[in-house]
Amino acid sequence: MAETGRPITLITGASSGIGAALAKRLARHGDHVILVARRLRLLQDVADEITKAGGSSEISVCDVTIGEAARTCVTETLRKHGRIDRLILNAGGGGRALPENLTSEEIRAVLELNLFGVVNFIEAALPTLLQQSRGQIVAVGSIAGYRGLPRAASYGAAKAALMNYMESLRIDLAPKGISVTLAAPGFVVTKDTKKQRAKPMAMQLDRAADILTRSILKKKRYVAFPWPLVWLAHVMRLLPAGLYDRLIRRLDRNSPGS
Repeated sequence: MAETGRPITLITGASSGIGAALAKRLARHGDHVILVARRLRLLQDVADEITKAGGSSEISVCDVTIGEAARTCVTETLRKHGRIDRLILNAGGGGRALPENLTSEEIRAVLELNLFGVVNFIEAALPTLLQQSRGQIVAVGSIAGYRGLPRAASYGAAKAALMNYMESLRIDLAPKGISVTLAAPGFVVTKDTKKQRAKPMAMQLDRAADILTRSILKKKRYVAFPWPLVWLAHVMRLLPAGLYDRLIRRLDRNSPGS
């Protein structure tokens, strides 16, 4: 059982990357962190690091794309601790592919992970958050959700849907005492992405996690980074379709990650 005064924070995708980095930082801040992901061994590694640093955590092995698994995870958290203070929905991912290589099954799988992996946990936790009349929901989207990108049809569509969904929730839930934080990072260098080619304006994991942690603790409504890429993405959103298509093709050809 977590100490009564510790915020109870549930984080999906907590076995590696941004999720693991956030968990460690929030545990140092004093949160009791529920680490949620599919990979038990990696979850245990994160939990061990938190314990060694004097923090408090527990593990919940869960496939976020399965609604019943998400409900079980939330129910068990509430049984143990009686509340959820922060729900950080970070699990996501998806590769790049040419349209002719995409299938409906592959697109559906990316949507299940990036969109319904969030929806499942919100559906499970929202009744309690509403009853509490307080709490925070955080979702990690992506700048890729701003506008279509080459070979990113499934991932971009999933993040665009997620970001629109979260913005609607933010508007609707604010009067009910629940804050919503939507994050839109650009390229973040993690162990899983180091083997990939360099990406434009990529940010190191520690820097990205620091920005996200501050934004979560301040309950910011929206955070996007790095600012040069965010600025460029906003400008590109304003361009007519024909001009945008030509520019994005040129940028993609010149990118070291193309």
